[in-house]
Formats: sequence, C-alpha cells, structure tokens
Amino acid sequence: MNKEKLKSVFTSKIAIGIICFIIGGIALGNSNSGVNLTKERYDQLLEFEKVALQKEGEAVETLNEELTEENLDNKINEKTEEDKRPLSIGETAYINDKNGVKSMAITIDNVKLTDERNQFSEKEAEKVVVIEYTYENIADEENLYVFDSNFKVYDASGNVLETYPAGAEKYPQAISKGKKCTANMSFALNNESNNLELEFYDNMFDGKASEVFNVIAE
Repeated sequence: MNKEKLKSVFTSKIAIGIICFIIGGIALGNSNSGVNLTKERYDQLLEFEKVALQKEGEAVETLNEELTEENLDNKINEKTEEDKRPLSIGETAYINDKNGVKSMAITIDNVKLTDERNQFSEKEAEKVVVIEYTYENIADEENLYVFDSNFKVYDASGNVLETYPAGAEKYPQAISKGKKCTANMSFALNNESNNLELEFYDNMFDGKASEVFNVIAE
C-alpha cells in the first residue's frame, strides 16, 4: 500500500467519525430525554470526537514522517538485501544495467572434479574443478563476453582458487543480444572439502560481486 492510499484510509476514518457524530447529534436532538440531558450528552460526544480526531491527526503526522521518499527507498533496499541469498547449481541470476533494466543472465550448470592434469603446469593441484556456466545476453546492444576473470572462486577455508590449464573444453564467445553461450573453466583446489563459493562480477572493475553461488564439486 503506497503513501497516498494510507493517507486516504486515515482521512476516510475521520470523515466517518464526523458523520457518526452529526447523526448522533440529530438523534439526540429528536429524543424525549429533555434539553438538559441532550446538551450534556452532546458535549460528551463532542469531547469524544475531539479526542478521536486528535489521535487520527497524530497518526497521519507520524505516517508522513515515516513514509518519506528516502525512508521508503531505504526500507526497500533493506528488504532486498535481506531477501538476497547465495544461489545454487542450476539457479539463474539476472543482472540489471545501470538503468535497472534486466540485461543479462548467468547460470552455474555443473561443478565437477576431473582427473586431468597438465604436465607442463607448475601450479599445485590436489584436485582440479571444472565449472560449467551459461550466460545470456538479454538486452545489451554490445556483445557480451563472460570468462574466468568475471569470477572469483573460494574454497571452504576462504582461500581464493587459481585457474588451472586442464579440463576446460568449452570456450566462451562474444554473443549478441538474444543469444546464449555455454562455457567452462578449471581451477586448482587444494582443500579436503569440495564446497566452493563463486562470486560473479558483471563488471570486473567493480569491488562488489553481482551474485554469489554456493556449490559442491562432485
């Protein structure tokens, strides 16, 4: 319910109270209880109505203070942050552009361990994880290209993983609006746990991740 609707509710309550007061006064005026009794009751009703109107006015004033545009934006942002949670394998994240328009989508399709090793690589790799992902250009007029530099991958201990030159067979491509691409990337994992956290950055120069995925390598 927006601010104007809330205010109209309070206003309607005040109007109803005034109407009831008038009707009550008319009814008392037509009663056979005598002028003095009617006057006393009339004054009593008038006092009750003043108190009711005062309370309604205070409520409207409080509402005006609480529902400023800035406060509403803050509450919406707080709710959005609360609702935001890490995604899992198969769940799609939608990324908006600077104008708030949905521009792209990213999905982690699967995360698998591979026995492949690169004999020429000097990187230590107790395990090698191959992450397959799909990205879609929904509304970007420029070609979209998502590769391993758009991701940061962490193990269960919080250590960032390095890319590893083995296991990846599908390479990312620059795609135009309305198109999709599926690619994969490999990382060296030196941890007993296969739990991973993937941070996705649609802007590699932005310090805040666009989306986070919690996955398990199998």
